[in-house]
Amino acid sequence: MRKLATTMGVDLIEATEALYSAISAGVPPDNAVSFLGEASKTAIAGVANLQDSVAVLTTVMDNYKLSTESAGKVSDVLFTIVKNGKTTLPELAANIGKVTPLAAALGVSFEEVGGMFATLTKALGDGKTAEAGTQIKAMLAELGKETGVAAKNFERIANVSFTDFIAKGGSVSEVLKYLSDDAKKNGKQMIDYFGSIEAGQGAIA
Repeated sequence: MRKLATTMGVDLIEATEALYSAISAGVPPDNAVSFLGEASKTAIAGVANLQDSVAVLTTVMDNYKLSTESAGKVSDVLFTIVKNGKTTLPELAANIGKVTPLAAALGVSFEEVGGMFATLTKALGDGKTAEAGTQIKAMLAELGKETGVAAKNFERIANVSFTDFIAKGGSVSEVLKYLSDDAKKNGKQMIDYFGSIEAGQGAIA
C-alpha cells in the first residue's frame, strides 16, 4: 500500500481505507492491491477521490458479475461518460447503482448504459446525473416489464418482446428507433409510447 500510494500519488490513509472498502465490496484480497491501482487511475482521470472510484467500479462489477480483471474496461467506459456527458465521477458513483442492477438483469450492456448516461446528462445539463439515472431506470423498467406501456408498444411494432430482442443482440437505441419511427408514421409523440413522464423524457433525450 505504501508503494501504491507513492507510485499513484495518493494519500496512504485514503488508500488503506479504499482497500478495506474494496475487500468489503467483494474484491478478492489477492487482487485487491492491483484493483486499487486501476481505481487510482480512474480517480485521477475522473478528478475524484479513491473511495468514489472504488465505489463506482465495485458497483458496476458486482451488478454485471465481472471479475476484478475487468476493472480497466469498466474504468474506460466511466471515463468516456465523463468525457462525453455533463457529469462527474462522484456523481456517477452516487447514481449509477440506480440503473445497473436492472440493466444487467435485462441484458443491457454497461457500454450502452454508459452511452445513455452520457447522452442524458449532456441533454439535461450540469448537476442532473441523478435525474438522468431516474429517467433511464424508468425507461428500462417500462420496456422490461411485459405489462408496461412501452413494452406492449414495442412488441406490437417489432413482433418480439424487449427482453428477447436484447437477448438476440439488439440494443436499447434500436428499440427506441422502432418506437420513434412508428410515432412519426402515426403522427404521435415519443412520450405517448410510455406510461410515465420520466420514462418518456428519458426516451426522448
